Amino acid sequence: MKLWPTRKARNRVRQQIRERDGDNCHWCGGPMLFGLPIHHHRLMPTIEHIVPRWKGGSDELSNLALAHRICNQEQNAQDQPFKIYTRNPANG
Repeated sequence: MKLWPTRKARNRVRQQIRERDGDNCHWCGGPMLFGLPIHHHRLMPTIEHIVPRWKGGSDELSNLALAHRICNQEQNAQDQPFKIYTRNPANG
């Protein structure tokens, strides 16, 4: 079963995370590329579980972040987490 069965639902969740966290990747801190026509571009934003569901993480908004597709894939392939980028509100 998909968490967000429609594109509209995914976009709504993605927008809520973006408003909360800004436009940078949760894992590497690089800028996200929104609106590209190529859906599988490595820098496209994906919805990432900070604590994976298989490790007991929830689908709550507080456990979700935006990450580049490539960062999400690399994070999932590794057993240890990346250094997490933390947005500094003073610097935007």
